[in-house]
Amino acid sequence: MTDFVSQHDRTYLRDLALRYRELCDSDTNRRRIELWRDLNSLRARRPLVYCNLGLVWAEVLPPREVDSDALAGAEWWFRKALVAAFAGDDRVVYPWVPARAEMHKQPEGTWGVARNRVRDDSSRGWRNLPVLRTLQDLDRLKMTEHRVLDPFPPAAELLTDILGDILPVHVNRATIYPKWGGTDLSEAPGELFGLEELLYALYDEPDMVHRFMTFTRDAVMANLEQGE
Repeated sequence: MTDFVSQHDRTYLRDLALRYRELCDSDTNRRRIELWRDLNSLRARRPLVYCNLGLVWAEVLPPREVDSDALAGAEWWFRKALVAAFAGDDRVVYPWVPARAEMHKQPEGTWGVARNRVRDDSSRGWRNLPVLRTLQDLDRLKMTEHRVLDPFPPAAELLTDILGDILPVHVNRATIYPKWGGTDLSEAPGELFGLEELLYALYDEPDMVHRFMTFTRDAVMANLEQGE
């Protein structure tokens, strides 16, 4: 598969992987992993700090370097970790590179209903316009089942060929219901009702909100059980 990857892309990605592996193997990273384990076991030695850079990546990450679309995700993974290391917080990194398995998805979205999101380019803000307005609209909702279509996708094979001597490839076959917009059920109603409209619906149409939350709860639980 490397015949389709330029020497520039191969060399550049391997350089990122080597720098990332050095970060993983550093004494600082090992100490932080121990601190998080102690905190999780209720043996906190000091307050731990995590700096969430989620909304500023577009400003701090340099432009993409690789030409291959198949390698863009790995470049993004490495460069995020290397840039975030300068934040000086207690984030940790682990010695692998992820590749997403091909999963069953609905074309309309996680809940079977397409959202209607408008964006403002200058502020990078957005607003979700309502797509669920009546009880009848809830009949359009569909649960997404957990189904792996390709357990070892071509991207994983490609990364293994290029980086296998530096890092193993972790194929992610987890549920498609992510934390944000999935298992965190606070986001789904605001996304499909519209945030302002949801606040009115809690007062004017509580039965509709309850029915929606019941559906999303059951859909996530069923998907997670299928994943197990």
